[in-house]
Amino acid sequence: LLEEVLDRDNRILMAMFYKAVCHFRLEEWDEAEYAAQRANDLCTGKDKEIKDQIKTLLQQITPAKRAAAMKPVKDAVEHENWHSGIFAADDYLNEMGDDPVVLFYKALCQFRTEDAEGARETAEEARKLAGGAEYRDLRDQLNKLIEATHRGAHVSEMNKAVQALNEENWLEAMGILYKITRDEPSNAQAHYYLA
Repeated sequence: LLEEVLDRDNRILMAMFYKAVCHFRLEEWDEAEYAAQRANDLCTGKDKEIKDQIKTLLQQITPAKRAAAMKPVKDAVEHENWHSGIFAADDYLNEMGDDPVVLFYKALCQFRTEDAEGARETAEEARKLAGGAEYRDLRDQLNKLIEATHRGAHVSEMNKAVQALNEENWLEAMGILYKITRDEPSNAQAHYYLA
């Protein structure tokens, strides 16, 4: 019905405004923004109330678009579907640009898929973007994740060393354990196995 009205006369302010609202509710962000901007252009001095509503709608489009784009990332993390979380985060980052929260989720997913190095790099990138006071808690989480990646980086190496010990392949085990203790001198387990 709105389309019919606007086909006859696309200068009807309320029809254009409601078209913007409909697109917003359908999560058609670009169309909502275009229609809201068009409605804003149609406003005159006597349209202050509707102009304020249009301004509010325009301010809500970007955060709503970001929230909708982040939903697949959050859903993947919530369901512990780590690989899907990485892909969803990459889709978000490609579409919306860098976001420290999404980068945190991506780093978490990478860590859970045992990509400690990738997780650390992503978390460090997120930490650089999380400079404001509103990101204090996020920075704390990123720091914990980065610390965990340092510890987790040697888990698979330690597993290889234990397997080599079990197979009585002493030289291979020693080489792996020396590498671990060089990279992480406080790793008591590696020192224990070396003894």
